Parts: sequence; C-alpha cells; structure tokens
Amino acid sequence: MGDIHRFRGTARRDLIDAVLTASGTSLLFILVYGGCSWITAQRSGIGTLVFGWERSIPFIPAMIVPYMSIDLLFVGAPFLCSDIAERRLLAKRLCFVILVAGGFFLLMPLRFAFPRPVPEDWTAPIFRFLHGFDRPYNMFPSLHIALRTLLADTYARHTRGLLRLTVHIWFSLIGLSTVLTWQHHVIDVAGGFTLALLCFYLIRQPFAQSPVCNRRVGLYYITGATICVMAAIGFSTPGVLLLWPAFALYAVGAAYLGVATCPYHKHNGKLPLSSRWLLAPVLSGHRFSLLYYRRRTAPWNEIIPGLWLGRQLDEEEAKHAIDAGVTAVLDLTSEFSEPKTFRALRYLNLPVLDLTAPRRKQLVEAIEFIGNERQEGTVYVHCKIGFSRSAAVVGTYLLRAGITKTADQAIAMMRRARPGLIVRPEARRTIQQEQTRLSSATPGRKRQVTPLPEGATHHDPFPMSQTGTDAGEKMPAP
Repeated sequence: MGDIHRFRGTARRDLIDAVLTASGTSLLFILVYGGCSWITAQRSGIGTLVFGWERSIPFIPAMIVPYMSIDLLFVGAPFLCSDIAERRLLAKRLCFVILVAGGFFLLMPLRFAFPRPVPEDWTAPIFRFLHGFDRPYNMFPSLHIALRTLLADTYARHTRGLLRLTVHIWFSLIGLSTVLTWQHHVIDVAGGFTLALLCFYLIRQPFAQSPVCNRRVGLYYITGATICVMAAIGFSTPGVLLLWPAFALYAVGAAYLGVATCPYHKHNGKLPLSSRWLLAPVLSGHRFSLLYYRRRTAPWNEIIPGLWLGRQLDEEEAKHAIDAGVTAVLDLTSEFSEPKTFRALRYLNLPVLDLTAPRRKQLVEAIEFIGNERQEGTVYVHCKIGFSRSAAVVGTYLLRAGITKTADQAIAMMRRARPGLIVRPEARRTIQQEQTRLSSATPGRKRQVTPLPEGATHHDPFPMSQTGTDAGEKMPAP
C-alpha cells in the first residue's frame, strides 16, 4: 500500500496556518465564482463556445461524485503541505487561477449551450444542490479543471505506491466529469488546463539568480514576440494562436535582457511539463538547431584523459557514452531534459542560457565537480552543441589545472581535440578572466606548471589560495 506521508503531530502554528489557508482560499473562491456568476446572470446576449459534435457526449449521472469531491480535496490540500513555504506556494497558485479565471468570466462571459438534464435516480439531490448555486455561466476557462490540476499535483507529491495510483485515477475522473456531467464544454477544459500550466510556470519557488545577460539576443527575441503580437491583432480570431509563440519569445527575451530568471525552470535535469508546453515554440527552435549541428560535428571528443567535451545526446547516444567510459556528467543546458541514463550517473546540472557564459558561482561549482569526478573516472561536459558554454568551463578548468598557461592555449587545445569548435566572445572572456585571476594571484612570480603525465586522470599542480570575484568565492582544486 502507498503511504501518505504528512500529518504526524502537526505543530500548532502549522495547523493554524493550514486552517487559515483553507479558509482564505475557499472564501476567495466563493466570492469570485459566485460574484462573477451573479453579474453574468444580470447581463443579456451571453454567447456560447461549443463544437457541434459535443451533443453526442454522453451524460453520466454517477460522474457527479468525482465532480463534487473537488470541494473536499480543495479544503484538505493545505493540510498536506510539508511546511509553510509549500503552503504559501499552493495558496498563491490557487489565488492566481481563481482571480485570472474570474477576469475571463467577466470579460468573456459564456453560458452552457445545452439544457442541463436533471436525473431521477439517486444522484438527483446532488444535481439539484449543484444547480441551486451553480448557474450555467463561468465557462471559459474551466476553473474546475484548473483547480483539479493544481490539487492533483499536491496530492500526488504527498502519496506513494498504490495510494498515488488511486490519486491519479481519481483526479482523472474529476477531469472527465466536467464534460460527462454536462457542466463544461471541451474548449473550457482546454482553457482550464492552459491556465493551470501558466500558473505552474509563473508561480514557482524563487530562483537564486538571473542568468547572464545577452542584450543583443534578448532584443531579437523581444522583436520576434512583438511581430507575433502585431500579426495576431491583424489576423483577428485565427491570430490568437500567435500569442503562444509571442509569450514564449517574451519570456525567453526577458531572461536574456536580465529582467527575469531563467525561463525554462529546469530541475534535476528535467524540464517541467509547464515549460515544455508554454515554451514549445522556442524549444522547437533549439531542437532544430541541435539537429542541424549534430550532422556537422562529432557527438563528443576527449580533451584530456578523463575529460570529454560534447553536445546534448539522446538516450541511445548516452548509453554508448557510458559504455565508452563516462562515469559523471556536467550538463550546462537549460533548454533540454537530460537523458535518463545520464541522470542515473553522478550528475550536475548548471543551467546556462544558450549564447551566454556561466556565472562565476557556476564556474566554481563546475571546476570542483570536474576535479572530483576525474579522480574516479571520465567526466562528460556538454551544452547543446558542445561549443561555447561547455568550452568556457573546460577552458577554465585547463587553466586552473595548470594544463595550459593562457586562454589562447586552452582554446587552441580544445580546437585541436574538437574540430569546428566555436568559442563565442562571452566564453572567451570567461577563460581570459580566469587567466587574469591566476596571473594576479601571485604577482611577480611565474606559476609553476607541471605537464600532465600520459595516462594521468588528475592533475593538481598548485595550492588553492586564489579567490573569485563573487563574494570571495574560492575556486576549488581540480
């Protein structure tokens, strides 16, 4: 059996917070949903948005049970949260979907297109109760679906085994019940899922840092987004679809301009579903770019013993790399999910936007990871193509390990090992800045460099006394 891990002796403060969260979000729902329904009922000429074939959807009275169960699940969700931070996140998301849906209900009022049947079996009292306060308005987007999706995420994260399977089945029934009880049309359901995805994407745990800026690239993205918006206005109703790529381009462009955090929200080597859907137009561009370059360069090349530089691999290629000796992976992409086989190794993801360079803090982490893992085996360092982002890290490591004396030597060494390597200006600056740090760390004295012995897997030629530029961070020994 699955176990529902929570609620073992909840502290008084935690319990009070859960009660207040459940009460506050419930009150907001009643005020917004009920208020919008009442206002719409006073208006005339309310339209519908329905496909003709929806009349053939069966009406299944028993589905009212999962439909109505969302009320209890809504109230219970705050009590499942592990701490106040998780509860605050849930509350923000619930408030977001309620308020955004309420705005749609007022700005784009719709009604259910068909007369709602009332059965004469044991479900009749439940339907009469529902129809007593739930008028046939507040259609698009389906708030029921949006809330169901947020709650499904909460309950699934706090259950295991058979209980989690039961949770998934039950919330699937709740989703189906919206159309099988004739409460919503199909377009409303699609709108509800889209609202939930937008909520997951926008409201997350805060990220520590914004990515490194590249304002020129950011302006390209913003310009493309603006063109999509203008085209959407020009094409009227069909043009609404262009708002999707416009949103994706604006989100990514804002990150490149430095006014937003990394837009892909990659975590533990995986892109969340919300990012994969909402940013699909941009992610598709990255995928096509990878397909173009993968035919023009090798998947990976050995730079020195125990250190490989390469591109994003698919699952099959990752298995071949492991068979060839890879024991650890340093992933510098923010726009791709890592193959499962790579994530099963000793794996570190430091998300860096394409066409930028790692931050100093990320470099510190990367060099420490490479240095530690080369003692155990072979480290695979990669970005999308295996060029600039990964070259910035590997080049810095070559300097730090004393394998090369200058940035130019590091870049030349990587180019000899990986023909066609492109080192963008920001990556070159990163390597050159490391050369400057090393030179200034011991003024007036040449740093002694010991050649890497043939077949050696690790090289530690100097004591680590140098400090980085961010908050006095020390670059660890490789």
